[in-house]
Amino acid sequence: MSRLPVPTTRLFKVSASLLLSTAYFVAAIGVWQVQNARSTLTADSATTTFAANPDRALYRQWHKTTETTLDHYLSTSATPENPALATVDGLFGYVYPSSQPETVPLYRCNTPGGHIESIRSDCEGYSLEGILGYVRQTAATNWVQFYRCIGRTNNRGYVDHISTTDPNCETNYNLEGPLGFISSTPAAPPAPISPPTASIQGPTGLNKNTLGTYKLTGSTVSGKLTKLIGYRSNKNEPNKWIEFGSINCSSATCEGSVNWDTSQESLGDYYVVVNAQNSSGAICSGNVTSGAKDLWCNPLSSLAGATFNDCGITSRLTVTLAAAGLLLLSVVTSI
Repeated sequence: MSRLPVPTTRLFKVSASLLLSTAYFVAAIGVWQVQNARSTLTADSATTTFAANPDRALYRQWHKTTETTLDHYLSTSATPENPALATVDGLFGYVYPSSQPETVPLYRCNTPGGHIESIRSDCEGYSLEGILGYVRQTAATNWVQFYRCIGRTNNRGYVDHISTTDPNCETNYNLEGPLGFISSTPAAPPAPISPPTASIQGPTGLNKNTLGTYKLTGSTVSGKLTKLIGYRSNKNEPNKWIEFGSINCSSATCEGSVNWDTSQESLGDYYVVVNAQNSSGAICSGNVTSGAKDLWCNPLSSLAGATFNDCGITSRLTVTLAAAGLLLLSVVTSI
């Protein structure tokens, strides 16, 4: 049995995450007629979802169905699906585990002669076993075109189909048609998304009916900052946050000033914080402390913002709002 004509790559041992039937051929009476696959290998429409990596490994396996006929098939298992019968040829390539732009599902189907891989959801009239993954329909770097080929029909009507990257169909097989493109290497995992950081500066003592001006500053190493937002909440009303100003951002660093109008506020102590968002979707908040609690010492798991990150020690202030005319010592500080 010839080895796979695929680009040299390191073999990864993975567990079979796709549950496929391992029921092997039970002969049906009659001769199996194979259609011309040049007309039948037409993909279903591709769908578009979120980006992912082609990190699902496929392996080619085979076993004998009769003394003269083989059954080749692709599998997500690096070990024989049937240890008593099957042999693993080797790593075939990598596919996406979920639908992506310009991809279609690669189905594994059960036929009277064993298995075929198909890009048609109806399995070309045979029985669907499952989706192996998603393959590209257009060329790309590190993606190799692969084909389905057919062997000779023996005197019992059994025939083997084989998936291969060899356009000449290896030995003793004839080309049925291309199935798509398979990746020769797994994509590197995406870099972890780092949350932004932010700080707030401004007075910690205000008189009612005055404006408190606060400077918001933020930075991020993942993507770009999209917004800085100032919030305040009366310390006697836990987590009743009210936005008092925001700054739209479009770079890795951002700063600006926002004004808090105190004319409609009750007297007392307030938490005043900054939140920051970046283009990678990460958010930080001045109401998240390093002790995994909010500013009222409630566990973060009890908050809607439990997935927020701490913007940093300088992202929150305690501000006293006093009656108009009362002289306050205003100090720019943080909690």
